[in-house]
Amino acid sequence: MKPKIVAGAPVQRFIEKSMFVRYFLISSLVSLAIHMYGPYWSAYLYLNGIDVATVVLLTSISRICVTVLNIPTGLFADRYGRRTSHSIGMLINALGLLLLILFPKHLLLLTLAFIIMACGDSFRIGALEAWVVDECKKRGYRNLVPQVFGKRTTLDYVIGVVCGFLGGLLTVYSLRLPLFLSSIAALTSAILGLAFLSENYGFKSSLVVITRKAFTLLFNSKSVKLYILGHTLITAVWAFYISTWTKLVLTLGLHKSLIGPLYSLLLLSASFGGAVFTVFTKKWSYSVIGFSALLLSSPSLLLIGFSNVLYTVLVGLILFELSLGALTPYLTSLRNDLLESSYRATAISLIHTIDTILRVSLMYVLSLISTTKSISESYLTCSVLVALSALPLYYSRKAKT
Repeated sequence: MKPKIVAGAPVQRFIEKSMFVRYFLISSLVSLAIHMYGPYWSAYLYLNGIDVATVVLLTSISRICVTVLNIPTGLFADRYGRRTSHSIGMLINALGLLLLILFPKHLLLLTLAFIIMACGDSFRIGALEAWVVDECKKRGYRNLVPQVFGKRTTLDYVIGVVCGFLGGLLTVYSLRLPLFLSSIAALTSAILGLAFLSENYGFKSSLVVITRKAFTLLFNSKSVKLYILGHTLITAVWAFYISTWTKLVLTLGLHKSLIGPLYSLLLLSASFGGAVFTVFTKKWSYSVIGFSALLLSSPSLLLIGFSNVLYTVLVGLILFELSLGALTPYLTSLRNDLLESSYRATAISLIHTIDTILRVSLMYVLSLISTTKSISESYLTCSVLVALSALPLYYSRKAKT
């Protein structure tokens, strides 16, 4: 059922449509900033004499900071505004990235740069998501939220493909150029967010009240606990997959020069999955499409795990990316169905924090299987984990209703 717009109100109609345009513009700049930062920052540091152990240490420091800061910055977004939180986060990200670009050989300043960028990520995570959901609800567009997230996913992957080619061209001249473009995109997103997005909040209560509501939700809501369990199983598999697919295909004989084109093909597959999700949610429930994607992802991982033939594994990778493209907006839509407006950003940050801690533990187990057994057995385990995730995700929705 489509929302009703008052007839003879072209200005109102324009305002409703422009809200989506502004959201997609600003979120696309976030994607541009992330993808242009992508693989280039580590290559930039390596070429400036920073070793692998130091890069891993800097990444770990960043993740710890994000985990610690997620909840307080989520509280800030609910209390003082999601638009403000997003813009502050992107501005801080731009400053941290500039510090990395300018001082790639100075370990102390590099550490400071990663801490600054972690602070930026903490303010950014969940803010724009909470903003668009509540704006849709306020304007009577709640039923369009799954389609909005589906289009957002498709755009993100398309931008990733474009950035892959553009970044490759820019690195011919300097590895700094993609990073500068990332910083500019982050700064532009911050400025346009303040200029073009209206502010929205959770309850304008004290931070203590918002915190209590978010933690009460976590400990008392069966649906949210089930969601976190299912979400963690999928994101742990996804993180393991990102870390290992290149090693897998190279081991099976793929030439290293084909990694770039294959990466673009995988992103296009995920983008197509997001587009399919968007189209089909116009007719069916987003839960139906999400579970269809789960039914595809588990067998695709089995295909990767069981086969020692490169072309068969490539088919499995493409099918898994296709399912991920639909799973991403499904998980986002389900999460926001379970949360209330008053503490949405805080709860999203809290879920991200718990998910990160559990995901690291599961990734360690998968890595241990890969080291002691084989990478193929790890993928077989991943297939089982994804299949198991269907149960808590299904019952999380049922417990809510």
